[in-house]
Amino acid sequence: MRKVILFLIFLGIGSGILYAQSKRFTAKVVYLKGTVMVAEQTKAAQKARLGMVIPERTVITTGTDSYCDIAFDKRYSKVMHIDAVSEVLVTPSLADTVTIQKGGALFRIKNLKKKEAFQVKTPTAIAGVRGSGMGVFYDLQQQITTVYDLEHLIYVAGLDSSGNPLGMRDLSKGGVHIPLQQGPSDGIPLDRNVGEQWKDFLQRLEEYSQGQSGDPSMEDDDLRKTQIKDLDLLRRDRTSGNPGSGDGAPEDFRNR
Repeated sequence: MRKVILFLIFLGIGSGILYAQSKRFTAKVVYLKGTVMVAEQTKAAQKARLGMVIPERTVITTGTDSYCDIAFDKRYSKVMHIDAVSEVLVTPSLADTVTIQKGGALFRIKNLKKKEAFQVKTPTAIAGVRGSGMGVFYDLQQQITTVYDLEHLIYVAGLDSSGNPLGMRDLSKGGVHIPLQQGPSDGIPLDRNVGEQWKDFLQRLEEYSQGQSGDPSMEDDDLRKTQIKDLDLLRRDRTSGNPGSGDGAPEDFRNR
C-alpha cells in the first residue's frame, strides 16, 4: 500500500491524475502584504489584490518583505503561503501542482479526497503531501532545495537529469537538502525562522476557516467556465499531438 501511495503521488499517473484533470478549482489571494505581482501566461504582470482569483498557469512574484497566501479551494483545505523574494508557478485546476522557481513557500494540505494529491516542484526536487504541512525553499544560485516537514508525513525526492524522482523517501520531522540531480540528504533540524512563519500561518488559517462561509469570490462562475475551456483545449492538443501541449503540468506528471 505504501508503494502504491508513493507511486500515485510522485509519478502522477492512473486514475488519480484522471480525477485531478477533471476537477474544477478556483484559487484566490486571501492574504497580502507588500508588493506581489501576478502574471498570467502571455499577459503583462499586474499587482495582486486581496480576493483576486488566480487563473491556470499563473506566476506569482513577491518582493522584499512581501508575502501572500493562496487558497486553492473554498474549504481552505489547501492553502499556500509564499515567502518574500519568491517566484512561484501555480496550476490550481490542472493537477494541483506548484512549481517554486525561486524562493520558497509553506503549505498546509488537509482533508483531501481519496484520489487527490498535492505536489510541489523545484528544479531539483519534488515533494508530495496528502494531509500534512511542509515548507519548500529553492536557492537559485546554489541550485539546492530545502524541504521541511511541518506537520505529519510528507514525501520527498530529488530529480535526475530527465526529471524523474531520485532517492524517494518519507519525512516525518526536520528537513533535508536536495542538490541538483541528487537524492535527499541526511536529516537537518527545522530552521527557527521557518517554524515561526509556520505558527503565524496556522493562526491565519484558523481565521480563514472561521470566516469562510458566504465568500463569493471562490465561486466565480465566469472564471471557472474559462478554466474549463482552457483545460479542454489542452486535452485536445495532447490528443492531436500538438507539440505545444508539452508545456503544461499534466504532461510533466505523465512523464514522472
